[in-house]
Amino acid sequence: MREAIRAERSRKQGSGFYLRGLTRKPDGERAAALARQGIDIVKGDLDDEATLRRALAGAWGVFGLQNAGEAGVER
Repeated sequence: MREAIRAERSRKQGSGFYLRGLTRKPDGERAAALARQGIDIVKGDLDDEATLRRALAGAWGVFGLQNAGEAGVER
């Protein structure tokens, strides 16, 4: 995962794009590690439409990676 983030960040440098990470735990250790790499961390939850709308405002595109094992296919 780290290699993918590094590659994406270097590909986007100078392009006018930036990376934004969506997490339910923006104060967590993993989010802090991404923030140190220059990724904008925002709080959001896939089960909360309002947080998604705020987090995705102004976004050009989305790369989604979810943990289906955590919430399951159906709730």
